[in-house]
Amino acid sequence: MTKRKKAPSAKSAKMTDLARLAGVHVSTVSRALAGSRLIAPGQREKILNLARERGYVLNKAASNLRLQRTQTLSVVIPLHHETGQALSDPFFISMLGYLADEITQRGYGMFL
Repeated sequence: MTKRKKAPSAKSAKMTDLARLAGVHVSTVSRALAGSRLIAPGQREKILNLARERGYVLNKAASNLRLQRTQTLSVVIPLHHETGQALSDPFFISMLGYLADEITQRGYGMFL
């Protein structure tokens, strides 16, 4: 009895799956997804359409590992028991909210 290979599901689409379906190398898929001008516009559209159809989602952790960066900012909040400051202080909550909004828009995460 021979084993049949499972077709990639929408949840598990990987660059290798997209490359196989598009008939190109994985590096071509990577460049197309990154918007490289080295890839012909028609080829890029084909790959982007396949990525959308298959539900491809960039694995940011893998990308950051490859690039040797975390895209995460650490935030340290000084809390003093003597003054009664707490993390639930409305000032800190408001500041953290604005900060989180801004850094998320720029592609970063926040470590508190």
